[in-house]
Amino acid sequence: MVCAIALLAVACDYKLQRRATTEQRKHALDVLLSPDGPDPEWAIFYESALRSIFAMEAAIDVAQPTISQVGELLRRIPAALKRWPWEEKAKTQHRDVIAQRWDIQNEYHVQSLAWAVLRPVFPGLEDEENLPSLGHKHPRADLLVRPFVS
Repeated sequence: MVCAIALLAVACDYKLQRRATTEQRKHALDVLLSPDGPDPEWAIFYESALRSIFAMEAAIDVAQPTISQVGELLRRIPAALKRWPWEEKAKTQHRDVIAQRWDIQNEYHVQSLAWAVLRPVFPGLEDEENLPSLGHKHPRADLLVRPFVS
């Protein structure tokens, strides 16, 4: 019964934005890894619990990220901005402190944010790289990740 409750708690974890306890996740993982398959009526809970556990894992393999992982990392930037400062008034009463607003107003600000997110993953990230000319066009990449060749 404890394992079933844990499985349901973890299955609801991701969709309901709640946090199952570490013990519940451990019990749910034990259920998911057991050699006995789920009864058909429990399959949806198994699938949801697996999604929840996978969502808790790192979104990107830093050693060898795939294009889809980088895309997922960039898609998650809005969630990362939850604590991005936008204060009406300063949070502390110190005399030298002013309200902070990390305002993103244009493309260059977005590029700076993308740089901050991608640079730890790609130490060779290049900025403002000129690409080979195409006729009379001289394209330039704002940010460039060179392919890794082993």
